[in-house]
Amino acid sequence: MKTKSIFIAGALLAGMNFFTSCEKEYVSPDPLSASNSQNAKGGGKGPGGGGGGHTETSGSNLSFPVIWSEGATLALRGTMGTVLLNGVYTIIDGYRAYHQRDAGNEWQASNFTPEQEVYVDTIDWGDNLESVDWYTTSKVRTEIVLTEDASIYTSAPTPFTEYAMLYISGLGPDEMWGLKATDATTPVPQTVEGAVSATVYSKHARLTIQKLNVQRDDATLMHIIWDELNRKWVEDAATTVDLVNDPIFNQAVYQASDGAGNFNAEVNIKGKVIYGYNWDGIKQPGDYRLTFSFDPSVTGSTLNTFFNANTTIAASEEEVVIAAEPVGGGEAVLYLDESSNEYLTYIDVRILPRETGGGGGKGGGGNGGKPTR
Repeated sequence: MKTKSIFIAGALLAGMNFFTSCEKEYVSPDPLSASNSQNAKGGGKGPGGGGGGHTETSGSNLSFPVIWSEGATLALRGTMGTVLLNGVYTIIDGYRAYHQRDAGNEWQASNFTPEQEVYVDTIDWGDNLESVDWYTTSKVRTEIVLTEDASIYTSAPTPFTEYAMLYISGLGPDEMWGLKATDATTPVPQTVEGAVSATVYSKHARLTIQKLNVQRDDATLMHIIWDELNRKWVEDAATTVDLVNDPIFNQAVYQASDGAGNFNAEVNIKGKVIYGYNWDGIKQPGDYRLTFSFDPSVTGSTLNTFFNANTTIAASEEEVVIAAEPVGGGEAVLYLDESSNEYLTYIDVRILPRETGGGGGKGGGGNGGKPTR
């Protein structure tokens, strides 16, 4: 059972939607103005105590370790094991929080290529998908984070380093986190004691989005099956009813280009490798199935990343800020395609017509395989 606090915000601001990482979600089916529940102490400062005027032109530093499960990597800032703290920081609770994306600040958490197959421990769908329903006018940020116990791999770096991060301020595009360090003449970066978890990056990862022609809790959905070859859901031979449409989006990371219209992976503002897609231009209300899977075949790369019966769906413990009812949200599922013995994960998301206000309950039930929580 998920645990979440939901705050109803009153005022609306035109033309703005806020999205953040799966670790801390402030989400809104409509644009909203909301007070941040975590107020940072102190103002921006430079290394000598100066403040303001800086330009954040660099990408985010890797704070949370990552496993490159097939050896393909993302470009990272800095060098593993070396920390440079020459940029802007903010004082928070007696510590310095060195800003992400500042050209003077660099760090890089542990990252490595494994010597064995990777079976993902946990799948974390974005809280905004699990907590609220959305509208045809919404821009829906779709995020997935995969985590794995890195201690089982002999190729994991020693020491295994995750950097402690502090939330500084902002929401969405204005959100800022920083590396936690002592407030001293020679600041000492803080690491997470006993860290063993890492995210998992695979360019075989694929996102498929399909509109369902029945509601997500309709029992007839037991008659749709996973088409392994074409990477989509189709009706089984036992039904002549059109239960699911062809994909409106179907792309793997290795096929993606840069830009908001692609399914890709990045180091987010908190310093964690996440998969993400900006789902925009939704024209029809209804229920949509979002499926995350791994392509079994990629030219020049052998799949080394898998879900299995021990993989779990992460429970959300985060605060969610919403503008108004409905809350709703989908229920993430781990699914076994028995014909191919392939595990994948999906979530059924409800999109409401803009002129209505009613919400829907959780769904995503019937399927032809074995959902596992």
